[in-house]
Amino acid sequence: MKKYTKIICMIAAVCLLGTAAFCSFHIYSHYAHESEQEEVFEKIAEVVEQAQTGESETTDVLRTEEETVLAEYGELYLQNTDMVGWLSIAGTNINYPVMQTTNNPNYYLKHNFEKEYSDLGTPYVQENCDLLTSDNLVIYGHHIKGQKMFGALENYKNKDFYEEHKTIRFDTLTKQGEYEIIAVFKTVAYSSAGFGVTNKTISRWENGNYMPDVEMLSLLSKEFGVSINELISGERLWAEDFKKAADDNLVTALNNSTFTLKEKIVFFKKKWLHEHISTIVLCVVAWIGIIIWTALKLRGSDSYALLGAIGSMLAILFYVVLYNRMMVYVENHAYRATPDKETETKN
Repeated sequence: MKKYTKIICMIAAVCLLGTAAFCSFHIYSHYAHESEQEEVFEKIAEVVEQAQTGESETTDVLRTEEETVLAEYGELYLQNTDMVGWLSIAGTNINYPVMQTTNNPNYYLKHNFEKEYSDLGTPYVQENCDLLTSDNLVIYGHHIKGQKMFGALENYKNKDFYEEHKTIRFDTLTKQGEYEIIAVFKTVAYSSAGFGVTNKTISRWENGNYMPDVEMLSLLSKEFGVSINELISGERLWAEDFKKAADDNLVTALNNSTFTLKEKIVFFKKKWLHEHISTIVLCVVAWIGIIIWTALKLRGSDSYALLGAIGSMLAILFYVVLYNRMMVYVENHAYRATPDKETETKN
């Protein structure tokens, strides 16, 4: 009997240690990645500082036939022509290159200066902003805890900090610029309130990882006062551009709607497993805990031989419950009828 108890305890310990190791590895990887990307930004900033102080040789770099890139940014511009400027705020860690990709909006949301994947991304200007003619420039950047990236802007909630740091420096590639801060306010770009979805889902829409459901597109278009065509395009459309954008969006929708039913089922199963990994882990831990508790209770009794059967029944029960929940999710997404068909069914 003691032998079986030791074996069960060892299995439980291994499972718990495995789970702890898995979680620890992902946490470590996340922070290691952040640290690595911060070092990349520091090296980029050193290139600019050395050029400004004359510690490194600089050569004239032409942006157009009539414009020459500022000496401190010439080397970086040659490395990546998506660079359009440099943003810095004294008293903070904000000292970054600023990018812009007019044909690929939000590209630098998840890419570093070297165009490699990065959770920190790189600050970038909204795709429809013209640095020469726009009255307003919108610069995006991640809010990272610990005063990292644009998380340092939290300092402006302190009036004393604001009084001491009233200016922001933003240089374009050809002209230095200094801007005085006249107001600071905090808001959210998107809110899940009223849509029946989580902020995580909103973030996935923003990052381009998922498209909202068809029903949600209608709600969003009403909420923001735009057409569905404009919502998908991500910009206001004038009459002459509307038809072309509609055609482009239709082609994109058709290209991305060629999933077979089998492919949809596989996709939504994987999606459910990804979104409910914590629930699955908790069920495994609960199963192990119940087995250990039962083993201790039955130890020394004639019923101890039933422990294997009890464990198997519990495992099957957990599996059936989780599998049913997953299939309900799959049926609600993969087999969902269109609004017209739903109306016909009701009638």
